Amino acid sequence: MNKFEFREGTAKDSSPMAQLWLEATSEVAKHEPTYTPNLTRAELAKRLSDELETGSKRAYVVCAGNDLAAYVTFRVESESPIFTPRQYLYVIDLDVSAKFRKQGLSRLLMTEIESYAKAKGDIYEQLFPLLKPKAHCVINVSDMWWENKRIT
Repeated sequence: MNKFEFREGTAKDSSPMAQLWLEATSEVAKHEPTYTPNLTRAELAKRLSDELETGSKRAYVVCAGNDLAAYVTFRVESESPIFTPRQYLYVIDLDVSAKFRKQGLSRLLMTEIESYAKAKGDIYEQLFPLLKPKAHCVINVSDMWWENKRIT
């Protein structure tokens, strides 16, 4: 089995991430021709690099030596309704290189996302004792899907 390095993605990872995304979408396009992307690797890498640098998107990557084995991109969005601000974590894309698909890397990346979300939950749990008597706190957890199955 390969030795994997797991870390937070940076703008320097944008080019190999773009290449892996294009490879994955070309596999989908073989079965669904309407899904052919109209982006070049350079355009996609530039967009992704900008999003990672500004923080509008975050990523985790898994590397095997010099090869990008898998990545996941996500963003945290906030809503500020009248009473209670909320944050949402959206998984945008998760791709695993074809030669590493049997290594369980998608599960590793989703576990990291889940632990990130759990850490957020731990923060809210610590806020509970600070609520005023008879007050309430609403945490909205959206549906999560894995392999075409709802898991929440």
